[in-house]
Amino acid sequence: MTLGKADNGNLPVVRYNSNNNYITLEQGDNTFTYAKNDQWAFVGNPFDGFKIYNRALTNGRLISSTTMSDGEGQSTFPYVSADALQSGYTETWDIHEQRTGGNQTAISDGFAISQHGTPANKMNRRWQTYANNKTTDFRMAYWTGGSDNGSTFTVSQTNLPNITLNPVEGPSYASFFVDYPVVVTSNNVKVYTGTINGNSLEMTEAGDKIIPANVGVVLISETGAPTAEISISDEAGTLALGSLTGTTTGLNIGGQQSNYLVLGRKTGDTNKVGFYQPTGTQIPANKAYIYLAGGNVQGLAFNFDGATTDINNISAATNKQEIYDLSGRRVMKANKGLYIINGKKCFIK
Repeated sequence: MTLGKADNGNLPVVRYNSNNNYITLEQGDNTFTYAKNDQWAFVGNPFDGFKIYNRALTNGRLISSTTMSDGEGQSTFPYVSADALQSGYTETWDIHEQRTGGNQTAISDGFAISQHGTPANKMNRRWQTYANNKTTDFRMAYWTGGSDNGSTFTVSQTNLPNITLNPVEGPSYASFFVDYPVVVTSNNVKVYTGTINGNSLEMTEAGDKIIPANVGVVLISETGAPTAEISISDEAGTLALGSLTGTTTGLNIGGQQSNYLVLGRKTGDTNKVGFYQPTGTQIPANKAYIYLAGGNVQGLAFNFDGATTDINNISAATNKQEIYDLSGRRVMKANKGLYIINGKKCFIK
């Protein structure tokens, strides 16, 4: 959700910062993302009020002291806490129609937030007065002055990241990383993570096609699909964290390229697909990579079911026995027990 209208017409995002005990509303922070810090849930009802939870902190909800300030600034700042509610604090809020008040013009389809049962006690973006010098302060505050109904909140929505797969003589590939769970909905795209095993990257497929939060993956289309479609997943996914991590905002690795491996083809043997040292200095947002502190590995080719795979043999390698346990996790080999092998239930004695 977003709060207020900045002087330049942008809507700053209400973003929780775990390093602070207050919430900032910088004018430049006007791009909503699916990162946990930008996601809020309203739990309750209009009669009893709502608690406002942030997804980045387990059971972390917005609270504030009921001691109000009637002047600009002071120290009554709402903040996110998972601790038990202290005496003299509130965690329940009312949501009501925004109206024009003071110098704040209501935003279409916006709403205001105030302390439950006390509409005058509302949230605003504030100015702070330090001694004799007024300084801009973008912290969200809790006070009785200003606009009649406080600053205007609006619900924001943005598209999920686009995933472009790069074709290489038939199949197509992409690395991907997000900090929230998504599921790949394209029928012809498979999801893998990789774990370093000697001089190669041992690939493990996600049978449920869910990309868990903070798990770097490789997407592979044997038919050469140019893109992969995804949606938010209601489940966390079963794919375990491997050797791949990633970035949601982009990463400058200038001067440290030897410590990173990114998706690509082996220099001098372009039939080998895997993770190799980059030639550039930037890793784009939502891309997976491998970080190696030693910096002495030139690259790691993909290894499917024990075979290092050339591009021309990718279909054959991925069409070998596909073995899953009863939790939907792909395994390299079946031991004793019940497994799903190539889509059929099999009991291994």
